[in-house]
Amino acid sequence: MCASHKMNIFYLLCFNISCMLFFCCWFYFYAIDPTAAATSQANREEVDSRSIFVGNVDYSCTPEEVQQHFQSCGNVNRVTIRSDKYGQPKGYAYVEFLEAEVVQEALLLNESELRGRQLKEGSKVENGNTIQPLLLNTMDHSSCFKYF
Repeated sequence: MCASHKMNIFYLLCFNISCMLFFCCWFYFYAIDPTAAATSQANREEVDSRSIFVGNVDYSCTPEEVQQHFQSCGNVNRVTIRSDKYGQPKGYAYVEFLEAEVVQEALLLNESELRGRQLKEGSKVENGNTIQPLLLNTMDHSSCFKYF
Protein backbone atom coordinates (compact mmCIF):
# COMPACT_ATOMS: atom_id res chain seq x y z
CA MET A 1 0.00 0.00 0.00
CA CYS A 2 1.43 3.38 -1.00
CA ALA A 3 1.90 6.30 1.42
CA SER A 4 -0.96 8.37 -0.03
CA HIS A 5 -3.42 5.50 0.53
CA LYS A 6 -2.26 5.18 4.14
CA MET A 7 -2.77 8.90 4.68
CA ASN A 8 -6.27 8.74 3.17
CA ILE A 9 -7.20 5.87 5.49
CA PHE A 10 -5.75 7.79 8.45
CA TYR A 11 -7.79 10.93 7.61
CA LEU A 12 -10.93 8.85 7.12
CA LEU A 13 -10.48 7.23 10.54
CA CYS A 14 -9.88 10.61 12.21
CA PHE A 15 -13.00 12.03 10.54
CA ASN A 16 -15.13 9.06 11.65
CA ILE A 17 -13.86 9.31 15.23
CA SER A 18 -14.58 13.06 15.38
CA CYS A 19 -18.09 12.46 14.01
CA MET A 20 -18.74 9.81 16.66
CA LEU A 21 -17.50 12.15 19.42
CA PHE A 22 -19.75 14.93 18.15
CA PHE A 23 -22.77 12.61 18.06
CA CYS A 24 -22.06 11.32 21.59
CA CYS A 25 -21.87 14.87 22.96
CA TRP A 26 -25.04 15.87 21.12
CA PHE A 27 -26.84 12.73 22.29
CA TYR A 28 -25.84 13.38 25.91
CA PHE A 29 -26.97 17.01 25.82
CA TYR A 30 -30.28 16.60 24.05
CA ALA A 31 -31.40 13.00 24.53
CA ILE A 32 -29.94 11.79 27.82
CA ASP A 33 -29.97 15.12 29.68
CA PRO A 34 -33.25 16.87 28.77
CA THR A 35 -32.67 19.45 31.52
CA ALA A 36 -29.77 20.85 29.48
CA ALA A 37 -32.11 21.65 26.58
CA ALA A 38 -34.72 23.12 28.95
CA THR A 39 -32.07 25.23 30.68
CA SER A 40 -30.85 26.44 27.32
CA GLN A 41 -34.41 27.42 26.30
CA ALA A 42 -35.01 29.20 29.62
CA ASN A 43 -31.72 31.05 29.23
CA ARG A 44 -32.69 32.17 25.70
CA GLU A 45 -36.05 33.44 26.95
CA GLU A 46 -34.35 35.38 29.75
CA VAL A 47 -31.89 36.97 27.29
CA ASP A 48 -34.75 37.82 24.91
CA SER A 49 -36.59 39.60 27.73
CA ARG A 50 -33.56 41.92 28.08
CA SER A 51 -33.23 42.54 24.33
CA ILE A 52 -34.76 44.78 21.68
CA PHE A 53 -34.98 44.63 17.90
CA VAL A 54 -33.64 47.67 16.03
CA GLY A 55 -34.57 48.14 12.36
CA ASN A 56 -33.41 50.53 9.67
CA VAL A 57 -29.80 50.40 10.86
CA ASP A 58 -27.34 51.95 8.41
CA TYR A 59 -25.38 49.25 6.56
CA SER A 60 -22.03 50.78 7.53
CA CYS A 61 -22.94 51.15 11.20
CA THR A 62 -20.75 49.27 13.70
CA PRO A 63 -21.92 47.45 16.86
CA GLU A 64 -19.99 50.03 18.89
CA GLU A 65 -22.03 52.87 17.36
CA VAL A 66 -25.31 51.10 18.13
CA GLN A 67 -24.10 50.43 21.68
CA GLN A 68 -23.18 54.09 22.13
CA HIS A 69 -26.65 55.12 20.89
CA PHE A 70 -28.40 53.01 23.56
CA GLN A 71 -25.88 53.47 26.38
CA SER A 72 -27.98 56.30 27.88
CA CYS A 73 -30.77 53.79 28.61
CA GLY A 74 -28.61 51.41 30.62
CA ASN A 75 -25.72 48.99 30.39
CA VAL A 76 -25.55 47.25 27.01
CA ASN A 77 -24.33 43.67 27.21
CA ARG A 78 -24.13 42.89 23.49
CA VAL A 79 -25.07 44.26 20.07
CA THR A 80 -25.66 41.85 17.20
CA ILE A 81 -25.93 43.30 13.71
CA ARG A 82 -27.33 40.55 11.49
CA SER A 83 -25.71 39.87 8.14
CA ASP A 84 -26.51 37.72 5.11
CA LYS A 85 -24.60 34.65 3.96
CA TYR A 86 -22.10 36.90 2.17
CA GLY A 87 -21.34 38.90 5.33
CA GLN A 88 -23.26 41.98 4.22
CA PRO A 89 -25.36 43.69 6.95
CA LYS A 90 -29.12 43.16 6.68
CA GLY A 91 -29.99 46.55 8.16
CA TYR A 92 -31.22 45.42 11.56
CA ALA A 93 -29.71 44.58 14.92
CA TYR A 94 -30.50 43.17 18.34
CA VAL A 95 -29.40 45.01 21.47
CA GLU A 96 -29.11 43.00 24.68
CA PHE A 97 -29.06 44.90 27.98
CA LEU A 98 -27.85 43.69 31.37
CA GLU A 99 -31.21 44.46 33.03
CA ALA A 100 -34.71 43.74 31.70
CA GLU A 101 -36.05 47.01 33.18
CA VAL A 102 -33.99 48.99 30.66
CA VAL A 103 -35.93 47.62 27.67
CA GLN A 104 -38.92 49.94 28.17
CA GLU A 105 -36.64 52.97 28.36
CA ALA A 106 -34.81 51.85 25.21
CA LEU A 107 -38.12 51.52 23.35
CA LEU A 108 -38.69 55.22 23.97
CA LEU A 109 -35.85 55.84 21.52
CA ASN A 110 -38.05 54.52 18.69
CA GLU A 111 -37.68 56.74 15.62
CA SER A 112 -34.50 58.34 16.99
CA GLU A 113 -31.73 58.94 14.44
CA LEU A 114 -28.42 57.16 14.04
CA ARG A 115 -26.19 58.06 11.09
CA GLY A 116 -29.06 60.03 9.55
CA ARG A 117 -31.49 57.11 9.57
CA GLN A 118 -34.60 56.86 11.70
CA LEU A 119 -34.36 53.70 13.82
CA LYS A 120 -37.39 51.48 14.35
CA GLU A 121 -37.33 49.63 17.65
CA GLY A 122 -39.48 46.91 19.09
CA SER A 123 -39.37 44.25 21.78
CA LYS A 124 -37.44 41.21 20.72
CA VAL A 125 -40.20 39.09 22.24
CA GLU A 126 -43.90 39.60 21.65
CA ASN A 127 -46.46 37.11 23.01
CA GLY A 128 -43.67 34.69 23.89
CA ASN A 129 -42.32 34.53 20.32
CA THR A 130 -39.14 36.10 19.03
CA ILE A 131 -40.21 38.69 16.48
CA GLN A 132 -39.04 38.52 12.93
CA PRO A 133 -37.10 41.46 11.55
CA LEU A 134 -39.60 44.04 10.35
CA LEU A 135 -39.86 47.77 10.38
CA LEU A 136 -42.44 48.87 12.90
CA ASN A 137 -44.92 51.69 12.24
CA THR A 138 -43.87 52.12 8.61
CA MET A 139 -47.06 50.93 6.90
CA ASP A 140 -49.43 53.57 5.54
CA HIS A 141 -52.86 52.47 6.72
CA SER A 142 -54.77 55.21 4.88
CA SER A 143 -55.27 52.98 1.84
CA CYS A 144 -57.07 50.43 4.01
CA PHE A 145 -59.97 52.83 4.52
CA LYS A 146 -60.33 54.36 1.08
CA TYR A 147 -63.63 52.51 0.38
CA PHE A 148 -65.31 53.34 3.70
